[in-house]
Amino acid sequence: MTIEPQPISLLPGWDIVRRDYIEPGLPGRVVVREAPKVELFVGAGGMRFGADFELPAGSVVPPSPFIDIEIAEVRLDGVRCVEISTTAASLFSTFYLFAVDTARAVIERSMPPIEAVNGSLAHWRALLQTSSLLSDEKQLGLAGELWLLERLLAHMGPAAIDAWVGPGSQSHDFRLGPTEFEVKATSGARRVHMINGLHQLAPTIESALYLLSLRFIDAGSGGETLGETVARIGASLSPGDRQRYEDKLRAAGFRTDDAVHYSRRRRVADRPRLIAVVDGVPRLTAAALAALPAAFSTAGISDVSYRVDVEGMGFEEGTPEFVAVLPEA
Repeated sequence: MTIEPQPISLLPGWDIVRRDYIEPGLPGRVVVREAPKVELFVGAGGMRFGADFELPAGSVVPPSPFIDIEIAEVRLDGVRCVEISTTAASLFSTFYLFAVDTARAVIERSMPPIEAVNGSLAHWRALLQTSSLLSDEKQLGLAGELWLLERLLAHMGPAAIDAWVGPGSQSHDFRLGPTEFEVKATSGARRVHMINGLHQLAPTIESALYLLSLRFIDAGSGGETLGETVARIGASLSPGDRQRYEDKLRAAGFRTDDAVHYSRRRRVADRPRLIAVVDGVPRLTAAALAALPAAFSTAGISDVSYRVDVEGMGFEEGTPEFVAVLPEA
């Protein structure tokens, strides 16, 4: 798939690149200039994002100074090019800005590609080295946890911040006395969630565990970025409570300075569902593995990740059963 050549001022914005190529996993190229060649590309499965710049004779391609950024010499249609790329999905939006910055230097200021790459690397060094940016999956997960935190704040006030135990590396995201909540969010059409480990869907002793399932969709101007959600909730808190809230956010991997990089706008797609984790709910636990025959040597199994489909299970927000567990304000 190739987009016809176009002026650099008409390059598709990051949201279009993400929506049309990266999210559907479609490999493609944006031809910014045919000769000397300047192109952006997305690799198969949307797992790699990069740019190619035709090299003048005598150019030497330097090694990359960054773990997450690859710089290599390649040949495209017999043309020698320098290729910059990344497979770190959490850096894609930042990398797009870096690639466009480099392309502008090459096209608008006639800068040699290697000089342009080095100049842009210097400009974006702090951003490219930020390995702490949340992946899109973790952003979505945090958005789900903030949905529940906001509901609990409305019902029980600042004590809800203490109930948010997930950032403290606890087994589950929220704990209210003997009741625990594991929050899962998805952007898919069905309620299919990734479960990490054998303990996420195993209640602690003498506790009742619920899985809160949320579905988010992209919303354009009608939704909120992660940073906007964080700021809105923070604005409702007193200074002391806000500090505790911000401490939890930092423990969850969110830094206020990074909010500008989380530009995706989302909203809840439909009513969240609350599912009691009891017999009949799909899950893998240590007890489940232990019940298998000894021939499978399940004691040696660790770091399990799997997906569960809970479509249609549990109770929708607004029903008496949902409100009995998670009251409204």
